[in-house]
Amino acid sequence: MQDSRLHILIVEDSADDARSLMSILEAIPDYTFRIDWARTIAEAKAVLLRGGDRVDLVFCDFILENETGLDFLKMLHACPSAPPVVMITAMDDHEVDVACMEAGARDYLRKGSLTPEALERVIRYTTHNHRTETELKSALKVREQMLSIVSHDIAGPLATLHATLRLLVTRMDSGDTEKCRLFLEKAESSAAGILELTKKLLEWAKAQTHHFVCRPEPVPLAEVVAEEQSALEALASAKDLTLRTGLSPEHVAYVDRDSIAAVVRNLLTNAVKFSRKGETIEISGEHRGGRIDLKVRDHGVGILPDLRGNLFNEEKKTAQPGTMNEKGHGIGLMLCMALLERNAGHISVQSEPGEGATFTVSLPTPENPPPPPPPSTPARLHMRTDR
Repeated sequence: MQDSRLHILIVEDSADDARSLMSILEAIPDYTFRIDWARTIAEAKAVLLRGGDRVDLVFCDFILENETGLDFLKMLHACPSAPPVVMITAMDDHEVDVACMEAGARDYLRKGSLTPEALERVIRYTTHNHRTETELKSALKVREQMLSIVSHDIAGPLATLHATLRLLVTRMDSGDTEKCRLFLEKAESSAAGILELTKKLLEWAKAQTHHFVCRPEPVPLAEVVAEEQSALEALASAKDLTLRTGLSPEHVAYVDRDSIAAVVRNLLTNAVKFSRKGETIEISGEHRGGRIDLKVRDHGVGILPDLRGNLFNEEKKTAQPGTMNEKGHGIGLMLCMALLERNAGHISVQSEPGEGATFTVSLPTPENPPPPPPPSTPARLHMRTDR
């Protein structure tokens, strides 16, 4: 369904022209517009790079005081998740129109011919096409990443498993039960690793699609951590690790329970993997700024600086072996990021080599839940001029 609430950025050095465009926007039925107005490209860039404040569509005048719309489009190439741009010009110049479209503009309009009907049509088609293209790019990115993981991280272990089982079959009649048992243990361990990776991969892929359903509710974090801690007891015992929890009943997040359980499971698994024998893993919570921080801290090997810089970069999947040579694939943190994004949460890390790592997950609370989905009925137009 078409979103009826949109964040519009107007890049226009003329106050009269900007107000005229706002008046036309206000006359469009069935839409709610939140508007930012920038007089220069520098002001527009500041709006676009403002954290947590997505712009859905830009209307840009082609002739600014000392700049042009082509300068704006060039700047936009450096902005992550750039919104679509509709160029507005008073000139009737075919070459200018072509140059704008070739530079990345989605459409162009003549200032003298602007009407609510024309703007509504441009807004509807431009935002729809941009959303469709974004979803397609995301789907292609997920496909490429899955193919890379399957070809490298799954095909290799499967080949090893197959070779181990084939060798076991040839030795079944040898009477060497001890060696056969070792082969079976190796095959079981390899199969368990493939199964774990496959589950994470499928969970991560699902989190990227519309098939993922997020049902936020008040979730006591102590309950989730206790459940996941119990499931990891065998792994922690193998390293003689102590898991210390400092969560209380007041530590409640407003999230999808299955999502936060998967995040906790992956963070605890990583903490166990990179801890040395006899060390302690600490889980704590802290209310801060209307949200709640869940912290998982280990005192293990830490993260190398070159890996830490790309830890949350999906383009550069990072992994390092655990203290007992446990294999890592980098899928766990990718899954955490995808799930937290769907739950209005985010994740950060502090770590130094040899000093362990602290992962902090920031989550909404029942007292301060994330904004609800856009309403189906329009509200009053709101104009912002603070920049």
